[in-house]
Amino acid sequence: MIVVRGPKVINTSSLLGELKKQSFAVRNIRSDEQGLYVYLHPDEVKDPEPLIESWLSMQSKNDLAPQRTRKLIGPISIVTAVSREKNLPRIFRSMEDALHTTELDVRWILVFDAPGVTTEQTNQLIKNSNLISIVKVVDSGGPMRFGIRQKNLGIDLVAEGFYHCLDDDNIVHPDFFREMYRLISENPSKLAFGFGQIRWDFVGDLKPYPWTIHPGMVDNTMFVVHKDLIGDDRYEPSQAGSEDGFFFKKLHEKKPEAFLLTETFLAYYNYLSHYPNA
Repeated sequence: MIVVRGPKVINTSSLLGELKKQSFAVRNIRSDEQGLYVYLHPDEVKDPEPLIESWLSMQSKNDLAPQRTRKLIGPISIVTAVSREKNLPRIFRSMEDALHTTELDVRWILVFDAPGVTTEQTNQLIKNSNLISIVKVVDSGGPMRFGIRQKNLGIDLVAEGFYHCLDDDNIVHPDFFREMYRLISENPSKLAFGFGQIRWDFVGDLKPYPWTIHPGMVDNTMFVVHKDLIGDDRYEPSQAGSEDGFFFKKLHEKKPEAFLLTETFLAYYNYLSHYPNA
């Protein structure tokens, strides 16, 4: 049995489902004023406590998040699978600079591989952030190509609103939050938004059209998608390298009328790999 001290958890069924999604053999969960009690199968050898702590932190920050424009359009949760921790301050600065143009509720989910040890700079970044609610999550499953399982864990922790993927060698476009606020506000029936991506490789700049939402023709950072549309869909590890194209293709085929596609450039491709000192 694992005991986690802290506030009483009301929605234990949600946590139970999350642990089972991550392949933990959990028999039961209960909560009282003393803490949270997680009963594992005797044969379970993995430690679920990092995931439980991350889940509790996420729930707490969701409860305390500023009650601003999110009442109208819901928050945007940005998920980053972290392997290049040194880039986080630069990424954060780009997010803050862009966010000053709007009152969106933005949440940043940072997914680290176990054991999840982070630098003091990162710890202070998470602790002192005011405009952006930052949550550190630890994935105990080991490294995976293209951070697929890590991104899936981040999607699992998006409790409401919209999901956006931002790699840890990229930054937020300066117009991203302002334009997303406008697009979402003006199109309340839409659950997915696709936009152009500026690139510096042989592929060239990308723009989303119904016929280009296919593997090799779109990229993660070109979409903001509501969790209601994502549902149980996730990136598929067997499609590593093109998993983002397959993922958004599946969502588009599921409900094409829910998508709004614009040629406006609101994303970069691996910006910090091309401009490491920017």
